[in-house]
Amino acid sequence: DQGTILDNTQHYISLYGPPTRILIVGGVADHNVAPATTVAAMEATKTSLEATGARVTFITEPKWSDYKTELAALNAWILTQPDHIDCAPSVDSTYYDSGDHIHPTVGGYQVFANCIDAAL
Repeated sequence: DQGTILDNTQHYISLYGPPTRILIVGGVADHNVAPATTVAAMEATKTSLEATGARVTFITEPKWSDYKTELAALNAWILTQPDHIDCAPSVDSTYYDSGDHIHPTVGGYQVFANCIDAAL
């Protein structure tokens, strides 16, 4: 996918229709832009989705990547959202590196999925 989170979300809505609920995780993919830019894109995406009637839940991203500073700023904003799930503390850094310094191991994904599942 190319473009912002808002562009991609609107593209998928045009293909599949609006969701009733959507879970949005962190934003390490936007590590090359300022955290404030990523937050603005997340806010615009939330506004767009809520206009369709979707329930938007943001999920903090564990600090398993090389982008801990960017994630800290984004996670701080996510924690201010009324509908959020805080999984950042649940994933130990030993699950951190699958080899690319961004994505977790399979075990890390499982711990993350368990956190989300428990919160839903």
